[in-house]
Amino acid sequence: MANEKKLFLNLVVLQHMHRNRLPDVELQSCPTIRSCSEWGAHRPRCTNHLSTPVTYAVIHHTAGSPCSTRSSCISEVKSIPNYHMDHNGWCDIGYSFLTGGDGHIYEGVGWDRRGAHAKNYNRVSYGISFIGNFMKTTPTTSAQNAAKSLIACAWSKNKLKSNYILKGHRQLGSTIHYMGSSKNGLTIN
Repeated sequence: MANEKKLFLNLVVLQHMHRNRLPDVELQSCPTIRSCSEWGAHRPRCTNHLSTPVTYAVIHHTAGSPCSTRSSCISEVKSIPNYHMDHNGWCDIGYSFLTGGDGHIYEGVGWDRRGAHAKNYNRVSYGISFIGNFMKTTPTTSAQNAAKSLIACAWSKNKLKSNYILKGHRQLGSTIHYMGSSKNGLTIN
């Protein structure tokens, strides 16, 4: 129960940061997003278009090891599609973007493709996952700032509705299992 409270408190901090939306973020430009080609992503087996702007930004954590350098973050990011695609049989990595402890954003399925990160919300949300397990600790300040900047960027590019809703994955359903499956590999909902 203490772990659930800690993760919930981490989400509350992010929600508080976004309560006033953009005034607490000076958006000079969008953050640098390390592309799939930069970190060596698998080629997707299939893709599904995401209609934008979306309503939700859903915060996750990968539940693996945290990272603090570009090379350690790339190593962690590479392990995720291995699990999502090879073990779960999905078409691609499930997250839209990942945020490393190094303060960088790593592209998942990106702005215009639907992920498989939150059952019943994949068609209306971006999944932003902090790299690491944050049940007992919080993401680095640089990772939190990067996620905050990414959300502000999505809003400014009209990829996220102006009245968007920020949710933690746990607020949308069970987080014990990965989200479903289907014959073509992506959770369709």
